[in-house]
Amino acid sequence: MFEDAWAEISHRLIYGPEKRSDRATVGSASEQPAWRPHLDALKAVVDGCMQHADLINRAYLYESARETAPRELKQIVPTKLERFASAGRATQERVAEAVKIRDRAEQLGQSENQRTEFGKAALAFAEARQELRSQLPSQRALVESLDRELALEEAYCLLFSGNVENARRAESMYRELANEDPSDPVPAYRLGQIFHLAENFIEAREQYENALELLRKSELPEDHWLRASLPRHLGLMSWRLAERESDSAKKIALLEAAFDLNCGRVETRNSEGGENMSQ
Repeated sequence: MFEDAWAEISHRLIYGPEKRSDRATVGSASEQPAWRPHLDALKAVVDGCMQHADLINRAYLYESARETAPRELKQIVPTKLERFASAGRATQERVAEAVKIRDRAEQLGQSENQRTEFGKAALAFAEARQELRSQLPSQRALVESLDRELALEEAYCLLFSGNVENARRAESMYRELANEDPSDPVPAYRLGQIFHLAENFIEAREQYENALELLRKSELPEDHWLRASLPRHLGLMSWRLAERESDSAKKIALLEAAFDLNCGRVETRNSEGGENMSQ
């Protein structure tokens, strides 16, 4: 559709009946009509739109096949659940039940039922955190480590529960988690999602860029879900900002950035200490 529109505009400008004298100058580099640079810029935008639409489709199919909604304790059952063994059976059972509810929510697809289940999961993770703190009052370091994992899960479920107040609570939790560990890219990524949902694309892009910088420096494993998800979300924000940009040069730059981001994933640091994006 975009390409057809561009072709129609181009044809009318070059061959339209009102283009009597301009038609003879189209091939002259020194006498280009004033609209020519804008037509060329429009063509670049149209090409970028078509390429990015294809990338979005492929990225969606890839993400759907690779994972459900990204989560913080992706393999909590059974491997990571073992970490809660020292917290007692009651805590383990509460964590397992919270994970079960969350998994059920992720399988429902976007719906009111899914939002309700995410709300239930958030409450279950909050109760698991309370149980954890009551079981290990003297083991501060261990409690803080395990509680952080559960807090990430609680905030995640709050964010996608479809409740405005819960979204505010999630934002507050992610800011607190970011302050506790400024090197962790996950809170910054989730804050980016919060601003994205609010259509504050500028702030969302800033949070995603911060998360990307932290991720490039992090020790997260190569197969961590964030290394595939973050570039796509940042690329989407570039695309959204391009839609609102009136300056042709800035629009093209944003579309090019979106294209490049959707072609890559964030790798771990290489042996020389640098970072790169794998094609």
